[in-house]
Amino acid sequence: MSQHKHDDDFYSDNEHDENHIDEKWLISYSDMMTLLFGFFVMMYVLSTSSKTKMQEALQQISQEGFNSEKKAEADEAKPVPTNMTKEAQAADDILIEIKKKEEKKRKEIEDTLIQAKAEVVKNEEELKTALEKIKKMEEAQMIVATEKEEQNRKIKEYEEKIKELEIASTAAAAVDQKQLSKSKDDVELIKKLKKNLIDLESNIKLADIKSKELAKENAMLKQKIDDTPKIKDDDHFMMIFVRWETEKHDIDMIIEDPKGNIFNYKKRTMANVPGEFVVDSTQGPGVESWVTNKTIEGTYKVTFKFYNQYGNKKDAIIKPSVFNNLKVEKLPDITLNFAQQKEKTVTIKVAKDGQFTVIQ
Repeated sequence: MSQHKHDDDFYSDNEHDENHIDEKWLISYSDMMTLLFGFFVMMYVLSTSSKTKMQEALQQISQEGFNSEKKAEADEAKPVPTNMTKEAQAADDILIEIKKKEEKKRKEIEDTLIQAKAEVVKNEEELKTALEKIKKMEEAQMIVATEKEEQNRKIKEYEEKIKELEIASTAAAAVDQKQLSKSKDDVELIKKLKKNLIDLESNIKLADIKSKELAKENAMLKQKIDDTPKIKDDDHFMMIFVRWETEKHDIDMIIEDPKGNIFNYKKRTMANVPGEFVVDSTQGPGVESWVTNKTIEGTYKVTFKFYNQYGNKKDAIIKPSVFNNLKVEKLPDITLNFAQQKEKTVTIKVAKDGQFTVIQ
């Protein structure tokens, strides 16, 4: 009887397990529905026509997440800025921006000064290198001159020997066959000596050409040294430079210093007046350059003149620049028209300490 009851309980339990519905899948289902909801919210935001709203929504979601309600409450608790507060903040922003611009300008001036000083040091090094090269060239010229003298001495010796052999060969022509054989050997030797003489003369010509080239390069280097401004501690040199790349055009530059002295292609230098035209091109592409080893306090007037177009009817575009041992300033390009606007004048104000300002 008890056994039968136990069996009834066993089957009733199994029947209960088979009829029971397991609801654990609802957890995964709720997670999936949450993710799908978030996905469709994102798709809706991305599908909006306003790109700004989309970016704001994405930024808000990335920054606030699901704490947007707390942030909204915190924003409500913050005090609303008044007009005075906004104006004060705007004024502070303007002051900060002005300070940034001043700092940037000061940095640019410092960089320009460093660059100018580096250029001066570089020029001094180039001068030293040029002096060393001149010294080597002078030594090379001495060697060439010595070699030339030695070649001339050998030529004289060969010429004398050839004369002696020619005399001996003429005398040998009257003797017997044995002497005639010796004369033929002498003739061969004469030919050989004449060939050597021709080679020596060719070497001498090459040596002369090399000597002339060395002398020309030496003169150019010395001229470069002479043209380089000599800078003293209390002086400030200044160079005004203009270049143009248009073919055939002739651009002239005219300089008037603060004392009224006028420099041009006709009057390159003046006695007891600092300043000199060092380069004057007549047809483009070309350059014009005026330099002074000591600036005068006051205003310099610089006039760029379209002198001749030589058949090229295009406009001339010139690129002027001014620099000294304190800074370098490249001016904006200037366009000159031969028919309408041939000239353009700019002024350069130079202070006592050498600082200059270009006014167009």
